Amino acid sequence: MHFFIPPFLFATCILLQYALSKWIPLWSFSDWLDPQIGYWFFALGVGMIAITGLQMVSVRTEIHTFKMPRQLLTSGMFNISRNPIYLGFSIALLGAALRLGTITALLPMALFIFIANSWYIPFEERNLEQVFGEDFRRYSRKVRRWL
Repeated sequence: MHFFIPPFLFATCILLQYALSKWIPLWSFSDWLDPQIGYWFFALGVGMIAITGLQMVSVRTEIHTFKMPRQLLTSGMFNISRNPIYLGFSIALLGAALRLGTITALLPMALFIFIANSWYIPFEERNLEQVFGEDFRRYSRKVRRWL
């Protein structure tokens, strides 16, 4: 299952959001919430992903989920979240759901968070602890997993 990297899950969730909002448009909240706000959340999430990705590339550490890290990052976005890319994906999915305007569009976002929190993140954290030991444990006591 190592081929199903987070960007693929994100793209799958976007497609699911669209399909669910069109085929099962349960409880529209676009009547009381301007769907345009979704663009702002989406842009914020994508921005977080881009900034974090550029930081990782600039220090030549591994960005691929299933490969071993080469450097422990604790600055920039990693100063507020141990997983700023997953947080960015989640915020972007929230933005897409807000833009689509149905409660069913929120379900794939919840699925993404569940999979990231129960599969991707534990895998990465085991690798980080294996490679960086006490430095990672100290960092994880200081900075929360999500926010």
